Amino acid sequence: MVYDRTGVIPGGADPVSDQQRSAEIGVEIRFFFETYAGSEEEREDIIKSYEKSKGNFSKMVKELLLFDNSKEGEVQRLRTVVVQLLKDGKVKETPKWVETSSEKGIKKLEKSMAAEREEAEQQLKEMNLSSTAGDDGLGALAALIQARNKEAHSSMVDDLEARYCKPKSAKRGREDEKEGTKNKKRRN
Repeated sequence: MVYDRTGVIPGGADPVSDQQRSAEIGVEIRFFFETYAGSEEEREDIIKSYEKSKGNFSKMVKELLLFDNSKEGEVQRLRTVVVQLLKDGKVKETPKWVETSSEKGIKKLEKSMAAEREEAEQQLKEMNLSSTAGDDGLGALAALIQARNKEAHSSMVDDLEARYCKPKSAKRGREDEKEGTKNKKRRN
């Protein structure tokens, strides 16, 4: 039996406990975002991502920073944090920062993030899952992850069966029948 750190057993027989665990994961994720946003840890992560991306705000948002994309205004909030870090002298302004953090750049980035949210919502609908306002889509995300885990587990089992549980060949089956007939004759 496989058991991971989330407490989920892929292909587990109890869908009620799987659903309950999904709800618990959703609560944990929301709590994390609530405590992480605006924290000293987030500021340190923003400084590191600013330095790594040489101030490319678009790259920071799309590839390096951790934030709740389901909330509108997060991109602007992150920009405000970087502006404050610049004022405090924690990071230095770069040409990439000037280029990617303009109002036009921010609007383009927010539009891109909104398109990602819509695409994710569409994929959830195609999989007969939906996000609800009450859980910020986290329950649906957890269900999606569980569905993928279940598919992966099923696929793995099918691959193992195909590899190690090969059926006897027709020739071998006929030989077994002949030997069975010979053994019957000897017994009689």
